[in-house]
Amino acid sequence: MFRNNFDSISRHSLRWLVVGSSTYFVYACVAKFLAALRSSLSWNRSNAWLILATMLIMLVFPFSSNSAAPAGTTAQVRLILGDYNSSLAVKTVQAIRERHPELTGRVRFEVLTKGDAAALPALQPGGKGFSVVHIMDRRGLEPFKASLQAMMRQGMKVYAVGGMYGKDDQELGLQNDRTVAAYQQQGGLENCVNMVLYLLQRDCGIAVKAAPPAQVPQFGIYLKDGHRTVTGFAEYQRLYRSRPGPWVGIPFFKNLVDNGETALLDSLIDALEKQGLNVLPVFGYPSEKSVEQFFFDENGKSRVQVVVGIALKVGITPQRAVPILTRLGVPVIDAISLHSQSQEEWEKSPVGLDIFERSSSIGLPELAGIIQPTVVASKERVKDKASGMEYVETRPIPERIERLTQRVKRWLALQQKQNRDKHIALIYYNYPPGKQNIGAAYLNVMPESLYELLNRLKIEGYDAGARSVSKEQLFDEVHAYGRNIGNWAPAEIDRLARSGHAVLLPVQVYKSWFMELPDRFRKSVVKDWGEPDKAQIMTWSDQKGNKFLVLPGVRYGNILFTPQPSRGWEQDIKKLYHDIHIAPHHQYIAFHLWLKRGFKADAVAHIGTHGTHEWLSGKEVGFTREDPPELLIQDLPNIYPYIVDDVGEGLQAKRRGMATVIDYMTPPLDKSGMNREAKQLAALISDYNAAREKSLQLAAAKLEDINALARKTGMLTDLKLTGISTPEQVEELDDYLREIGEKISPFGLHTFGRSPEAGYRRSTAEAVVAIEKNLAPAEREKRIAAMEQAIEASGKRELDSFVAALAGRYIPSGSGNDPIRNPDSLPTGKNFYSFDPAFVPSPGTYNTGKKLAQELIEGYRKRHGVYPDKLTFNIWATETIRHEGVMESQIMYLMGVRPKWDERGRVQGVELIPRSELGRGRIDVTMVPSGLYRDLFPNLMDLLDKAVSTARDQQEEDNLIRRNVEKTRKMLLEKGVPEDKAQRLASVRIFTEPSGAYGTNLDKVIVASNTWDNEKQVIDVYFMRMSHLYGQGFWGDSAEHGGRKLGETLLKNALSGSKIAIHSRSSNVIATLDNDDFFQYLGGTAMAIRAVDGKSPEVYVTNMTNPKKPVQETLEKMMGREMRSRYLNPEWIKAMMKEGYAGARFVDKVTEHLWGWQVTVPEAVDAAKWQEMHETWVVDRNGLGIKDMFRKSKNMWAYQSVVARMLETVRKQYWKPDSQVVEKLAEEYAKTVQEVGLACCDHTCNNPQLTEFATATLLSVPGLKPLVPGFKQALQDMKQPDAGKSGQKAQQSAAQTTAQPSKQGANGAAPDGSGKAAKGKQVEGFEMKETGGQQSGAASAPIPWLFMLGFAGVVGLVGWGFRRR
Repeated sequence: MFRNNFDSISRHSLRWLVVGSSTYFVYACVAKFLAALRSSLSWNRSNAWLILATMLIMLVFPFSSNSAAPAGTTAQVRLILGDYNSSLAVKTVQAIRERHPELTGRVRFEVLTKGDAAALPALQPGGKGFSVVHIMDRRGLEPFKASLQAMMRQGMKVYAVGGMYGKDDQELGLQNDRTVAAYQQQGGLENCVNMVLYLLQRDCGIAVKAAPPAQVPQFGIYLKDGHRTVTGFAEYQRLYRSRPGPWVGIPFFKNLVDNGETALLDSLIDALEKQGLNVLPVFGYPSEKSVEQFFFDENGKSRVQVVVGIALKVGITPQRAVPILTRLGVPVIDAISLHSQSQEEWEKSPVGLDIFERSSSIGLPELAGIIQPTVVASKERVKDKASGMEYVETRPIPERIERLTQRVKRWLALQQKQNRDKHIALIYYNYPPGKQNIGAAYLNVMPESLYELLNRLKIEGYDAGARSVSKEQLFDEVHAYGRNIGNWAPAEIDRLARSGHAVLLPVQVYKSWFMELPDRFRKSVVKDWGEPDKAQIMTWSDQKGNKFLVLPGVRYGNILFTPQPSRGWEQDIKKLYHDIHIAPHHQYIAFHLWLKRGFKADAVAHIGTHGTHEWLSGKEVGFTREDPPELLIQDLPNIYPYIVDDVGEGLQAKRRGMATVIDYMTPPLDKSGMNREAKQLAALISDYNAAREKSLQLAAAKLEDINALARKTGMLTDLKLTGISTPEQVEELDDYLREIGEKISPFGLHTFGRSPEAGYRRSTAEAVVAIEKNLAPAEREKRIAAMEQAIEASGKRELDSFVAALAGRYIPSGSGNDPIRNPDSLPTGKNFYSFDPAFVPSPGTYNTGKKLAQELIEGYRKRHGVYPDKLTFNIWATETIRHEGVMESQIMYLMGVRPKWDERGRVQGVELIPRSELGRGRIDVTMVPSGLYRDLFPNLMDLLDKAVSTARDQQEEDNLIRRNVEKTRKMLLEKGVPEDKAQRLASVRIFTEPSGAYGTNLDKVIVASNTWDNEKQVIDVYFMRMSHLYGQGFWGDSAEHGGRKLGETLLKNALSGSKIAIHSRSSNVIATLDNDDFFQYLGGTAMAIRAVDGKSPEVYVTNMTNPKKPVQETLEKMMGREMRSRYLNPEWIKAMMKEGYAGARFVDKVTEHLWGWQVTVPEAVDAAKWQEMHETWVVDRNGLGIKDMFRKSKNMWAYQSVVARMLETVRKQYWKPDSQVVEKLAEEYAKTVQEVGLACCDHTCNNPQLTEFATATLLSVPGLKPLVPGFKQALQDMKQPDAGKSGQKAQQSAAQTTAQPSKQGANGAAPDGSGKAAKGKQVEGFEMKETGGQQSGAASAPIPWLFMLGFAGVVGLVGWGFRRR
């Protein structure tokens, strides 16, 4: 019995009782001694006391060669190999301690992770040692720099491994040792152990032997069974238990097997194999080479059908990767292992993926066309209880792995299914609701692109129904049955529900689906919209009181044309004014759930730029199952045609909408030419110049004519002139007219899959090549011919890529952007990408920004005699992707700082421009980025925040930043804010929406003009949404103190006194009036400054449409040129109206956006602009037959909306034309209602004040009174459903649509696998039991006190053994 007990003690008890590096060797000797005794002695009472006495002697008189060395001679080894290699570092220390117990007490090992940087152990003075540092993660290295420098000051060496050793590393003092690097490059535990032993021997003089770097295969395949690797596919195939079925390739990082951290791999392999799939996990660097080596068979064909990229990130380049992946031809999914967050941290974070890992985890894979970024693993800190050492392990997230697996299966289904059996939903946009408003940015969606897609799908063998559908039939049916309808038009919803075409989803069925969704998501929906029974958007009840959610759409066989549901802001106006985030409403949720459960969609396609799904609330990027975009897209492949010029918003579709982008062309480009009025002015100027030489009297008369026409057309406003009185001003006007005539403008719209006609191909190619100066005629013609070929190839390639994506194939990536800025963006049909933001701005870009900033402030000084003291900049992701950091460069130069670059061109922070070099005071700059900028360029926000701090800290008398910070700090201190927090709050200069929110919402509030009476109501929405702080340690905070939110006060303080509000335009397509974003940001910012200061700032635009000649100009000039080159130009009008319904819609949008500018920057929109639009589009002064154009386009509703918007501008007294204009507008409004009924957009059906105003105007003119009854009746027809017509047809319709879910309705019960979230099991971290751990305190003393306590325990156990005996 005693022998058994002691055996147990020797093997187990002592292992736990002995702790600390100074006692490790004692434990080892005791263990060996006891083992020897066991083999030679019999266990009895007499020899047991001998054993105990021997142990006591060993304790009191330890062997001098093996006892703890004096503190001053202990070697210190610090391993800082990055969190991802920390488990390898711990295993290395364990192995050395087990193999070399004699080192105990002579070497102090430290394995450090990011979490240790805040409280590093002190260095022992006079000690020797070394550190090995992995430099791949430079951000992770930053906190350790001071400690490493302290080691070097004591004569210890610090070795850099991993990454690219460069000048910065050399300046820091890191050593680049070839032998050390060789150990690390080969990798694996043995090489890491021998690397440390080698340095202990060489640098510390410790007599240990180290094997040279062992050659380890750098490319290989992982076998889960046995946790081993092989170097060839044939061997892998022999050992792998394959099954019939597809293969999935998994490129992963070699360090996972080197470190023995295969849990993620094993979990992913298990999940895929459970679905009947074979798995081929490969490693190698660069990872695309491992793809090339293992994923092709001997005939060059792909062995795999889908790729899941755990690797394919760091070091990937499109030049290498895209050709390989194109040959492979299968989709590649981005599997993301969080760099530093635990699962709990990630799930709670409103940000999602850490802002500094987005580039490597998402941006770099996008360069290679890798899609659907899905988080699959976290980083969890694990503490070894034996040693107290901590390390970080990669831990799989089971539910996310399940989602990734389902995504793999979806792509495989697209490959395996016959086209005729696939169900495809083509989703277009009708938001906000209205008969005139189906479309997308610069794309002819309705009907041209939809018809092109339908025809191509038919050709590819998709089931598009038995009957032949003409373009006219498609248009009529989609417009009749495939529209969203606002809740202000219940009769319209009633007619749609009774038509037999809409899907009527019973609320009770939807409720059962809804209850399966995550609790937190459901609570947010119920909070915002009530329970499903209370749904108010697109609902209908039959005569029995049964309630349905109405899903519009038109179905041809297995092809569904359906509108994305309205977002809902405009249908619950209180939310618009008071909420920052809103959950998707019930019909929105039901639509997405029904696509999978009812329609059985194999894939969805969002047609054009852009929808709302990817802009829902939730994390910025890197979703959990509860984030609305992820929850609603589910596992469905999402094919997304997107305009090539809008890469920024397209990235949002990819990152938050899980989209595979197919980029499409911009409209064709050409020189604008001049309209009639501009030509008249040009002729008058020519006459004036001739008259100056002959007769001053005649010249004066001509000058008077010039003034009259320039004033009437609004050109004086464009140039910010009150009149023209000098030859210089005449010349300025002449130059402006020349700019208008030569302006490159888009003509018409693009149809997806159709290249422009020959004339426009030529003009577009000439426009692209025009900015390339100094080309010889032959070379210029060659370049033009090449561009024409690329343009001609674009249409076919767009459709080819679309059907390839639906076939489950890889879509090659390529760069996007305005073709004039980047000719390589053609041909289209690519999965476009951006760039690595770590290189933004480049030195050349910074110099461009510096010159523009100088132009801006010197211009201001010329006008006002002083430099501006404060400016406010809007910055956008879409613009930064075009100009690559020009605006950021302007901001930094104004503050008197510039970027620092490393030798590879990566931006590494900022440095001060000395005051003597700057030549002026540092100008205070407030920044208002978009929510998209926050998501895509957090690194640039961090850089700009560092610029603020650097400038603020300069103690200069004329440092305006420091002065304003101090003023705000004092104000905060008076409010009781603590000193440190007050300083940080006062220094914040970046404000925008909180995470998960997008837009100022002024685009919705201003358009809903019947809901506000004064501009304060409007601008309060801006302050509510934009008053969230970024920088100075904040990220989206509202800065609460004492129960009050300080964010709005801080934003107002930061804006107040801004002399200029400025934005940028770098696109030759997208301008100021063709979108609502420009006025909601730049206009909103100017309006906010006006609200604070009582007057508007100057409003400027950095015009970079010609990248070779960027210039600063006023908003008035930018907008005026756009209006005259496009919307008032007969040639542009004819081209746009040839686009039919879509062209008419575009004109309506321009009018709406002019109204947005009218409210936000009234100085820029004078009466002449409205008068010019009225004469062009209502009076038809150019004799183009405008009204007939709208009529032929089948979109008289757009014409109605245009005149209604003009009439609303009059009603709200922003435009005060003469009575004839008002009467004409009211007449046209009423006549269009009589002709086609109401458009039922928000300002026709849902604006009772406008209805009253129009009615009163009609009644005031005798000839117009007869129009009133029909006008009122049309509105009544929208408001009151005709219950008498419901009857049996309605009930039959409901029965039909719910009984046949696969064709037109919803399934009454959720089928298996239809969207229930998998219940992931919690994965517990294992505890690694390390022997001989390092601890402080008593364990470092010469006499091991903890061991003595342990010894007493041994004596007790021995005694217990005797008693038992």
